[in-house]
Amino acid sequence: MSTVATAAGTLSGAREGGVFAFRGVPYAAPPLGARRFRPPSGVEPWSGVRDATRNGPVPPQLRSRLADVMGDFPLEMDEDCLTLTIWTPAVDAKKRPVLVWLHGGAFSSGAGSLDCYSGAKLAERGDLVVVGVNYRLGVLGYLYAPGISDGNLGLLDQLAALRWVRDNIAAFGGDPSAVTLCGQSAGAMSALILMTMPEADGLFARAILQSPAMTRMTRKAADAATIGAQFGERCGASDLAAMQAVPVADLMRVQGELSGVHARFADAAPLFAPVIEGTVIPRDPLTSLREQPAPNVEILMGTTREESGAFCAIDPRIINATPEQVAGVFAREFGDRAAAEEAGYRRRRPGSDALALLTDVLSDQQFLMQLLSFADWRSGAGRPAYVYQFDWAPAHAPKRFGACHCIELPFVFGCDEAWTAAPMLGDAQATEIDALSNVIQQTWIAFTKTGNPDNAALPAWPRYDTECRTTMRFDRIVGPVNDLAGLQFR
Repeated sequence: MSTVATAAGTLSGAREGGVFAFRGVPYAAPPLGARRFRPPSGVEPWSGVRDATRNGPVPPQLRSRLADVMGDFPLEMDEDCLTLTIWTPAVDAKKRPVLVWLHGGAFSSGAGSLDCYSGAKLAERGDLVVVGVNYRLGVLGYLYAPGISDGNLGLLDQLAALRWVRDNIAAFGGDPSAVTLCGQSAGAMSALILMTMPEADGLFARAILQSPAMTRMTRKAADAATIGAQFGERCGASDLAAMQAVPVADLMRVQGELSGVHARFADAAPLFAPVIEGTVIPRDPLTSLREQPAPNVEILMGTTREESGAFCAIDPRIINATPEQVAGVFAREFGDRAAAEEAGYRRRRPGSDALALLTDVLSDQQFLMQLLSFADWRSGAGRPAYVYQFDWAPAHAPKRFGACHCIELPFVFGCDEAWTAAPMLGDAQATEIDALSNVIQQTWIAFTKTGNPDNAALPAWPRYDTECRTTMRFDRIVGPVNDLAGLQFR
C-alpha cells in the first residue's frame, strides 16, 4: 500500500506489479442532482484516508457500437463518474513526465479506467506517470439545449482533470510542467479542441492524436439545439429542473431511440458530440488552429490504414450495398467529382466490392485527408508534426476489419488478457503482437519524454513536411515512407 496527500485529502493506493495504482480518484464533485447538466465543480474534500484501490463507476452509456470489433467489457455505471486512474512507478519527488489518456468511443462510450487501457506497462517501461480520465458521455456530456445545458460538459470535465493533474500530480511522482495529452478517436478530437481553448493553455505541452475524425466529430449549435429539443420532448422535460429529474435509464433509452432516428447510411457521426459556434467553443476548432497563432504544442499523430473497416465490416447495409448506394456515398463526399473519384478508388483496389470501396473512401474522407491537411498546415506554420500510419492487420479475422479503427490500442497499452478476445486481432499470435507493441510503446514513451519519437527500437523518423510528407508506417515491417497516402497523385 502507498498513501498520497492531495489538495482534497489523502488517498491509499496499491502496488500492482511494478507500479502503484490509484483508482477512483475524484477530480471534480459528483455531477448528481442539481449538478447534472452543469459544468464540473471542485472536488469535495474528505477526512481520513480514502481507499483508492478499486475503480469507480464508468459514465452511463449504451453498449459500444464497436463492441463487436474491440470486444465487450463489463461495466458498473453511475453518474458519479468523474474520476481518474493513476499509475506511477513510485510515490516520490522525481518529477516524471506525465501521460494523460483520453479514451475514444464517439463521445458516447468507454472509460479511462477500463482494464484494456491500463497504463501500468507504459508507466513501468517508460518511468512515466500515466493518468486515465473518466468524463461524461452522450447526452449527459454533450446535450446542447439553451436553458438546460450549454453542451461540451465532457470537454469541461477533461479540462477539470487537467487542472487537477497540474495541482496534484507532483505528489504521485509526476511533473506538472511535462504533460502529454494522448487521445484516440473522440479522445484525440478532444485533445485537438482543448488546444484551441485559452483555459487549457499551459496544461499540456505535447499531444498524441490517434485517429481523430477532424471534420465529422462536432455539431454546429443550431443542429445540436434541434436534437436537444427533440430529446427534451421525448423525455417530457422542458427545463433544467425537469431534465435533472429524469431517471438516467430513461435518458439512455431516449438517447438510443434518437440515435436510430438520426442514423444515416455509411455515416458514423455520433448523435451527441462537441458543439461548435456556441458558448464553450465559439468557432470551428480547425479554423481556430489555422487562424490563431500556432499553439506551442508538439504533436505526434496518425491514422490506421482502414479506419472505417471497424464500422463498415459490421454493417450488413454496407456489406450488401448496391452500386447506386455506393455512388450515392461518393456523390455525398465529392459532389461533381464523384464518378472520377469512384473510378480512381476502384483502380487503387482492383476487384473491390462495396465493402472495400466504402471502407477506403470513408477512411480517407473521415480520417486521413483532414489529418494530412492539418499536418500540411502545421508544417507551413513552422510547427511540423510527426505523422504515422498503422498498417498492421491480422492474417485472418472473423470479418474484413483490416487495419481498422482502434486496432493500434492493444499495441499502445500492451496486449494482455483484456484484449485477448478482441475480434479485430483475429488469429494473431501474442509473440507477433508483443514485438510490434514493444516498438509502439517505446515510441510513445520517447515522444512523451522529449517531444521526439526517435528511439533505439525505431528507424529514424523525420518530421512531416510538404515536400516529402514522411509518414512512419507501423506494420510487420516498420519504417518511414514518403507520401504514403499518394497525395501527389490525387
